[in-house]
Amino acid sequence: MSCNYGAGEFYVDFGNKSELTPNYYINQHPLNVNHIGYVANCTFYAADRVEQITGVDLEKYAGGWGNGHEWADTAKRFGFPVYNASEALNKRGTLAGYVISFYGIKAGYTTHVAVVESYNKANKTAIVSEMWGSEGNCNVHLTTYYENELFNNGMKYIDFSSLGMFDKITEDRVKEIYNDVKSKRIYNSIDELPFGADTVKKLIRKGYIKGEDSQGNLGISYDLLRVLVINDRAGVYG
Repeated sequence: MSCNYGAGEFYVDFGNKSELTPNYYINQHPLNVNHIGYVANCTFYAADRVEQITGVDLEKYAGGWGNGHEWADTAKRFGFPVYNASEALNKRGTLAGYVISFYGIKAGYTTHVAVVESYNKANKTAIVSEMWGSEGNCNVHLTTYYENELFNNGMKYIDFSSLGMFDKITEDRVKEIYNDVKSKRIYNSIDELPFGADTVKKLIRKGYIKGEDSQGNLGISYDLLRVLVINDRAGVYG
C-alpha cells in the first residue's frame, strides 16, 4: 500500500477487534512525511495512534522517541508510568490501552512499539495494532500476541492515560476518586482553582461534586483537578 496520504485521508476500521475509542485509525500526519520515526515504521504509527486518541502530539516531549524498544525508557524520562504485564493488569484490569515497547520477544520482530487494542482475559491474548517498517508501506496490522509474549519480562507497557488516552473515567469513578482524595484537600472554592474552573462548575451543576461541609468547601486536590479537566476535554461529562 502506498503512503501517499495527507493528514486525515487514511482510514482503517478495527471494528470489534478494538476496545478503544475510537475503534478505528485515521492518520494525524501525512503518511509521506517522517514524524517521530520514519514513515510506515512502528514508531510513526504508535505516535500517530496516541495523538488520534489523546489529541497530544508526542513531539511536544521529544522530536524522536528512539527505536521501538527505547520508548519505555523515553516514557519514564517524561514521567509516564511503565509496567510489566502483571502490573499493567493490576492497574486497569486489562492490557487494552497500553503502548507496548520491546525488543526481540515476538518471533520475526526486533525493536518494536505498538498499541494494545483489546485483551482477552480468558486465553490471555491481545490484539495489537501496528505498522511494520520491514514492509516499507502503510499497512496497519491487527496482530494477535500470546501469553508467553505479553507476560515476558522484557515486554514493557507504557501508560499514557495522563494525556487522556484510553483510561477515560466514568461518572461513578469520578465520585470514588473524589472520596479517595478528601485527605488531600487543596482547593476549597472555585476562586482558588489554578485552572479548570469551568469543568468544576459543570460537575457541580450535574451534582457530581458537592461541598463537603456546611461552608461548602470543595476539597479538590491538584491531581483530582487534572483528571477532571482531562476527562472533560475528552467529552466524558457531556
